Parts: sequence; C-alpha cells; structure tokens
Amino acid sequence: MRPRSQFERRKNQRIPTPTGLWVSCKFDDRRTTLRVQDFSVSGALLVTEEPIPVGTRLELLFSVPEGEIRVLAVVRSFTPGRGIGVEFVGMESIAFDLILRLVKRLLSTASDRKTLETTD
Repeated sequence: MRPRSQFERRKNQRIPTPTGLWVSCKFDDRRTTLRVQDFSVSGALLVTEEPIPVGTRLELLFSVPEGEIRVLAVVRSFTPGRGIGVEFVGMESIAFDLILRLVKRLLSTASDRKTLETTD
C-alpha cells in the first residue's frame, strides 16, 4: 500500500487565489505579511522563504472585501521555494461565515477565469 499524499489528507480542496490576496501573520512576537497562494475553508498555502517550523501556532488576519477574518492556525508543512501549509484550528463563528463567503467568491472568480480561457 502506498502512503497517502498531502493532497489526499486535505479536508477541503484549495482554490488558487489572485495575486492580491495577502495575510498578516503573527508568531513568536514577530509580524509579517505573506501572499496567499491558495485557500480553503480549513487552511491555506502561504508563500514564504522563511522556514517556519511545523507545529508553530500563527495568528492570521485576512483583510478581504468580505471583512476582516481572524483565525488561529498551525503550520502543517513547509516546502522550500513554495511556502507553508497551514490548517485553521480556531476562529469565531463570524470568521467562519466570512471564510465561506470568501471561498464562494474565489470559486466564482476561478470559474470565470476558466470560462475566459476556453473562449479565447
């Protein structure tokens, strides 16, 4: 039996994000801003060259048209040249509602891009 891949372990499919989606990240009394490569209701891939250890807890703040989304996350993977995979582990119910609205918008945008690509 072959081991399950990281993709197979994921709870929700990640959606590629536009280059303008960023997140403010706080950990170990440090703050940084990272680009969001892809996003789902349960986690995200954040672009960084800095190796943040697996298991590190992060406070994330997404400022998006849907509103400010604050979540607690844990680093689940680090891939050099790519970034960190994080799992959302804590948020208020309003944050979850905003995440659902953001995912809906991202899916709609991704669908619109695919339609444009096939009609060109």
